[in-house]
Amino acid sequence: NPLIVRARELIEAGALGRLTTVTALWQLRKPDSYYAIPWRREAGAGLLLTNLIHDLDLLRHLCGEVRQVQAFTSNGVRGFANEDSAAILLQFASGALGSLTGSDAVAAPWSWELASGENPVYPRQAEQPCYLLAGTAGALSIPQLKRWHYAEAGAGWHEPLLQVQEPFAA
Repeated sequence: NPLIVRARELIEAGALGRLTTVTALWQLRKPDSYYAIPWRREAGAGLLLTNLIHDLDLLRHLCGEVRQVQAFTSNGVRGFANEDSAAILLQFASGALGSLTGSDAVAAPWSWELASGENPVYPRQAEQPCYLLAGTAGALSIPQLKRWHYAEAGAGWHEPLLQVQEPFAA
């Protein structure tokens, strides 16, 4: 995807400085009809394996290999044998820290599928980010490719952040 290619170029070029934190969201609601197929209710067929695995792979592509993982899951909404919600904490080999939270049982617009418009089957929520990356020199929202940074190195929270819309070739 050209958005991801451009995001990786920005990271590798140092536009964010040293990557420090990453937040990834996969939050939407699968319709009840999705679970009419029995295997989709079984242990091992939850959103970790069917959905979040792709977001984790993308985070590895952008941020490098993962050194440590801790996770919590819940099946508290549907009560199936598989999870409908998960929270994952990541430590990347670079030292950057990340969180990936997901649920397929919530009324929310935050996921690659909804934000990117990559698959026309899903209604696009173009203004909503699904990945937020922050480093010592700037921050980036994906898929919007909006980058924030200070006008001067060393500036802090009392100074306004500047926003740049990063170009990319579709």
